[in-house]
Amino acid sequence: MIDGTGAPGRGPVEIVIRRNMIQQVMSADPISRTNNGVATIRAFGVGNKNIDEQVAERQAIAENKIVAPR
Repeated sequence: MIDGTGAPGRGPVEIVIRRNMIQQVMSADPISRTNNGVATIRAFGVGNKNIDEQVAERQAIAENKIVAPR
């Protein structure tokens, strides 16, 4: 997990998400895992896209026109 603070990545971790909000991040034991999941965060406002492209992409995500993390 990379937390965006500049600290080195750590893991494996389990991330508990409820109602589209991260509730808890905890260390995970990869040997005892019973299911596998991947979470990612989409950060708008970075990269080479202008605001119109970002708004259009956000709308396409909301309308399920493209596959993207929520």
